[in-house]
Amino acid sequence: MRCKWVEVTGAFAFCAAAAQAYACDLPSIPLIPAHSEVSERLDQVRAEAGVYFSGMRAYSACVQAELRAAGGDAAPGLVKALLVARNNTAVAETEAVQKLFEERIGGGLMPKPGTEAAVRKLVVGLISGEPDYHAMTPDMARLTRQQLGNLHRDLGKLGALQSVEFSGVGRSGRDTYVLHHEQGVSRWAIGLDEKGKINFAFVGPMNDQR
Repeated sequence: MRCKWVEVTGAFAFCAAAAQAYACDLPSIPLIPAHSEVSERLDQVRAEAGVYFSGMRAYSACVQAELRAAGGDAAPGLVKALLVARNNTAVAETEAVQKLFEERIGGGLMPKPGTEAAVRKLVVGLISGEPDYHAMTPDMARLTRQQLGNLHRDLGKLGALQSVEFSGVGRSGRDTYVLHHEQGVSRWAIGLDEKGKINFAFVGPMNDQR
């Protein structure tokens, strides 16, 4: 039985692990009041939520270390099964906290699963002039083909992609990113359907720094 990895936020993943050499501690769940009750505490609430998500990343790293220490896929079946249950509970908790934060505060702190990889792959493909149309819905693929010439030209002026930075969740609920190129930046909003295919992509201002 292979360990099933579950991507939670695009920034980290949880996996079953064996609790023998490590003590992985879950962070305390942050208190997220209704937006109308936040007022001057907004910065504090955001900071506390940020600490929580950072703690979940640390928990993920610890769990992955446990898995390696236990032998990876060769870990004892019962230990693996128990920790899969623990993992699934942590996944559900993280998603619930993120959803509540976005509903009450807005501007989510963590990206949705898969959007970072999707926007990175999309932009690299557009720069090369050969995007992966199989990674898009039919409508998105059609629109991309129609606009490929302009996108290839404009993104090509910015040069090769160097890094991708999550910048929040837009009002439409889609993840937004700032992409740093050799010669400038491009700003994107991206959405995925239930199968993980790109069903929305919008590029905003492109800043050429040459």
